[in-house]
Amino acid sequence: MIVTFFIDLLRVMLFNLLLSIDNISIIALSVKDFPDKMAKRISLISMSIGIVLKIFISTLLINIFMISWLPVRLIGGIILLVITWNLLRTQDHTNSISETKKQPLITIWKALIYTVLADMGMSFENLLAITVTANGKISIIILALVLSLPILLFGCCIIEYLMKKYNIIVYLGIAVLAYTSLIMVLEDKFIVDYIPTIISNLISIAIAALVVIYGIYSIETTASKAKGSEIQ
Repeated sequence: MIVTFFIDLLRVMLFNLLLSIDNISIIALSVKDFPDKMAKRISLISMSIGIVLKIFISTLLINIFMISWLPVRLIGGIILLVITWNLLRTQDHTNSISETKKQPLITIWKALIYTVLADMGMSFENLLAITVTANGKISIIILALVLSLPILLFGCCIIEYLMKKYNIIVYLGIAVLAYTSLIMVLEDKFIVDYIPTIISNLISIAIAALVVIYGIYSIETTASKAKGSEIQ
């Protein structure tokens, strides 16, 4: 009995960690311009809020997905698209400011809202999968989510560090978010019958690729302007 419980717990924890890679990337993306201590605090608070919400939602999620008229993926995808656009604009403004003058362009509260909304927007299907994996045992779900927190926070700190060091990783993160949000919208049950899956994938990949290309262009343009200023 106890052995089975711990095996189920480890399986759900591993599943949660694998499914949370995108989520921690978005959290790192939102807090990267804050000082290290503040960034860690925001990450911890947003993940903790996320866990509370996930525990609550996981008890209702199966019933929510059974409501045929509720476009869960469409709503989540639209929320993520708005966040993606705001993060892209914020990064453009950040690039235009010299390194010595860089300050966070979103407030702490905005960062918290972004991270929690993005986390929850990307978590509907993850939570359903976790709920099924845990065989509906809420005690295993709660323990798995809580015990995963330190590992996810550590992963978030690493990604945040890399984003600060290499700007292109920021645009890669935004591209992943753009791809995920578009897939969620285009594969919603009210839209999927009208657009073939291959077309949905091609559109999402094309937009994600454009974000990366735009990021390379933006970084190179900023670097050229900085060199020009130094020469003058």
